[in-house]
Amino acid sequence: MRTEKTWKEWLELHRPSISATTNDDELLLEIQKGISKKRLERNEFEVIRDKIVNALSVKGNIEYMHNISNLALLNTRDNSALNNSTFDVKRNAIIEMDKRGQYIPFCTRMVFLKYYTPSKYNQLHFWGEQDRRAYLKAINDVLKEYLEEEIIIVKEDK
Repeated sequence: MRTEKTWKEWLELHRPSISATTNDDELLLEIQKGISKKRLERNEFEVIRDKIVNALSVKGNIEYMHNISNLALLNTRDNSALNNSTFDVKRNAIIEMDKRGQYIPFCTRMVFLKYYTPSKYNQLHFWGEQDRRAYLKAINDVLKEYLEEEIIIVKEDK
């Protein structure tokens, strides 16, 4: 995200998630001010973005951002549009794409429907440790017939 326009669009996309998941009126006000500013500076956006990401992430979630336990496949255009969004924003966008009949790869759909996560651990707005573990287990269960056990996806440390 390199332009003021994309920063403001990102803030717009995340405002409903903040509103639905937190009681942080101060953060909502910061988001609105950022969107409304005639000239939003990069450093101002980054401060607000970091607050949003922290508010919409389960502790320990951000560290696994570039890990297979956080992998979902989309076409290039959709992936680029959603790449820097939090799980809740991506989930809502995936559901809308699915409603329009857009092709969503099966496992990507299952990730965003929280199919792999046992319901006692389910929290729809976040992708957390229990989700990652359940997803890795599902991947391992499918691959174990095809790969030697020692090269199956490495389990995360506890």
